Amino acid sequence: MSSMRGRHKETGMRSELFGGVKRNEGSYGPPKQDLATAETEQHMEAQNEEEIARLTGTVQMLKDVTIEIGQEVKAQNRLLAGMGNEFMKANAGIQSTMTKLKNMTAHGGSKHMCMLVVFVFMVFLFMWWLLKMRR
Repeated sequence: MSSMRGRHKETGMRSELFGGVKRNEGSYGPPKQDLATAETEQHMEAQNEEEIARLTGTVQMLKDVTIEIGQEVKAQNRLLAGMGNEFMKANAGIQSTMTKLKNMTAHGGSKHMCMLVVFVFMVFLFMWWLLKMRR
């Protein structure tokens, strides 16, 4: 009977040592509960790996889109800079023309106005003649 108590005491210590998991007497290897936990962990690990692969693909796709957006922004900025230069040139040309017109009108002289009226009349006369010849 004392050997039974000793064995029970030994089993109690073993259960404390291994976290309360009992092994089947005579069986070797990990307990059945540990096998289920290991399978669950493996399954979860596989799911995590799949999710990491999916997220890696998504991150790569977002990176590619971001790079393309950056390239498009650079191209648009170059285009806008070029347009800005062209507008500045056009503005300078208009300013120069306006300055010349102001100088011309300030100095007077009806000769310029008469020439302008004759030129406009000749253009309209030429256009009328072209339209008449077409019909």
